[in-house]
Amino acid sequence: MKGNVDAQTSNGGVEVQDLDGSAVLKTSNGRVRAEGVKGTLEAETSNGGINVHLTKADPGRPVKLDTSNGSIDLTVDSANQNDVYA
Repeated sequence: MKGNVDAQTSNGGVEVQDLDGSAVLKTSNGRVRAEGVKGTLEAETSNGGINVHLTKADPGRPVKLDTSNGSIDLTVDSANQNDVYA
């Protein structure tokens, strides 16, 4: 999919895959999952885990991952050149 995504929910998960753009993904109670995002990525949850697989991210694009009660699982390709804030 081409374009930017801003997806927010209070109760439930948020997932995006193969996005040619930036993503802001937020939930209060649920898991956040992102794979194949090319642009800037911001993922946030209060009660839930974050699962991110950086495969296509453009170099230099920041990645911000934040959870209060949950794990962060980040997989990065060896050629990745992004700043990650977790």
